[in-house]
This record gives sequence, structure tokens and C-alpha cells, in this order.
Amino acid sequence: MERNIDRSGSPKPKAAVQARTFGDIVDLHVEDTLAAIRDLLTSTLDAAGPEDTVILSFVGHGIHDHRLVTHDTQFSDLAATTLPMDELARRFKVSRAKAVICFLDCCFSGGAPARVLEGSPIPRDAGSAFVEITGNGRVLFAACGVTEEALEDPISQHGLFTQAIIPLLQEGDIANSVVKLVHDTTVRVRADAARFGYVQTPVMFGHVEGEIAVPVLRPGTEYNALFPDASSVQVGILLKK
Repeated sequence: MERNIDRSGSPKPKAAVQARTFGDIVDLHVEDTLAAIRDLLTSTLDAAGPEDTVILSFVGHGIHDHRLVTHDTQFSDLAATTLPMDELARRFKVSRAKAVICFLDCCFSGGAPARVLEGSPIPRDAGSAFVEITGNGRVLFAACGVTEEALEDPISQHGLFTQAIIPLLQEGDIANSVVKLVHDTTVRVRADAARFGYVQTPVMFGHVEGEIAVPVLRPGTEYNALFPDASSVQVGILLKK
């Protein structure tokens, strides 16, 4: 009998938050199956030219041996139904893009409330899931190191990393410096984790010469359809004596 995988940590509306925001710049709408994600990587990383900047985001679960869980992952065949981090690293290396930036909100260790698939095999040599991210202009910004847990806010049900980075990506009127984005996100995540009695420190891997910036992102039609603006809604409390 196939063991069910709890995907409650990354239902489509939450996982789509960053993709829908980025969608104002380039269409990143994708079904979150393994085949669809690989197709997306082919149409972005593989197709990019030397003047292009590719921005990717993954919100979901990882497993202990450094693979990303997709919507159609099968617990009985994890090796064939998950996306290995080393495959992502290889695609980073061979891409002709000027810059590749990936935001990764998952972890490869820990338990609840961490974003890791429990019960997955634990390798003898855990190593680092990110050491292969090399090359100038290649940046992977992860929610935490491989020995920490990527936590989820029990109230908002967003990952602390995603919850911190989305508003930062929408601040201001000029492009966001990746270095400043990393610093500001780390400060917010560490503070939020401390409120729950945990330690979570986002980490950046890769190499940057000069300046890499991320355009200011604005919610578009798809984002607003998923998250209607409730600013005009008034909520009242009726008190009866």
C-alpha cells in the first residue's frame, strides 16, 4: 500500500504566492508535478541567453537526502519521483543566463513544524545540499542550512522564509539588491523563529561579482485572484447585553 504524503505544508495557493507575483514579469504558472517542474527549468534555465536573469522559487518539502518533493512524489519510489538538488545545481551551471537566483523554502532535516518529509531515508554522509551551487551570478537563497529546520508560522501557515521575503520583494520603487535582500530576510526570519523558541538562519550559496538586483515585484491579476484585497472590508463585532 502506498504511504500517503502530507502535502499540507505547501498547498497550491501558498506555493503560488511568489510565482504569481513574479508572473507580472514572466509566466511562471506551472503544475507542481515533477515533469512540469523539469519542463519549466528547461524553458527558463536552458533557454536563457547571456543577457537574461532567471528567478526561480520553490515552496514545499525536502527529504533527508537532498531532494525536493513534488505534487506527484510517491513515498514508495522517492528516488524517481523527487527532484534532486544536484540536478538543479547542474542546470544552474550549464545555463547561459547572466544570473540565476533561486529562493528555496524547504529543509532537509528536522521534524514538525519543519518543511521536511519525515520517514525518508537518511544518508550516512549528509553533506550539504547546496555545495554544488557554483559559478558567477549563481545564487541560491535557502530558508535555512541543512542542519536546521525551515519553520512554518502556525497562524498564517506560511513558511517563515516565504512570509519574510514576499513583502521585501515588493518594497520600494527600484530594484532590490540581492545582498540587501539576503540581510533583511535573515533578520526577519531569525526574529520570527525566536518568537516560537526556535533558531532558523537563512543561508545564501553561490558567487556574485558586482551587483545583482531583483526587480520590484507587484501583485498582478493572478495574484489578486488568489488573494483578493480585503482592505476595504470592514469587520464589526456585535455585542449583546
